Amino acid sequence: MKFKSLAAAAVMAVAATSSFADVGYATFEDGVANFDQLTDPDGTLFGGLDQIVFDGLRFGTYEFSLDFSGQNLNLTSLTLNGQAATMTNSGRFTFGWLENTGATPFLLDIAGSVVTGRTGSYSGSLQVTPVPEPQTYALLLAGLGAVGFVAARRRAR
Repeated sequence: MKFKSLAAAAVMAVAATSSFADVGYATFEDGVANFDQLTDPDGTLFGGLDQIVFDGLRFGTYEFSLDFSGQNLNLTSLTLNGQAATMTNSGRFTFGWLENTGATPFLLDIAGSVVTGRTGSYSGSLQVTPVPEPQTYALLLAGLGAVGFVAARRRAR
């Protein structure tokens, strides 16, 4: 009986995944992960959403920026782990600070559609910059204070 329940649950899970977005994968190397459009037989942004899973980051807090280019696309949104992208003056997209706890990977959602009668494509590069933790700033200030104290004592002699 238990096997039948597990088999039925597995069949339902597989059937349900066809309605989700197509998923691609990219790995961070030296703080950068590059990606191209998905090799989806139905086409780019089929169903209105493509997703790219990013892995390869250590635990910590990071600031994310995205260079994204596409052809024949009508983008409606770019989100990273649910945080919407903001376009900067230089044409880059930023997401602000996100923390990597290891519980879930970083997931970029590309929502939109392809221009009717055209073939759409995209590519991009997601860059990360580690954000120092408060303890790092406290240690820096303590070190500067110690250097200032030593310099003041030397001047007093």
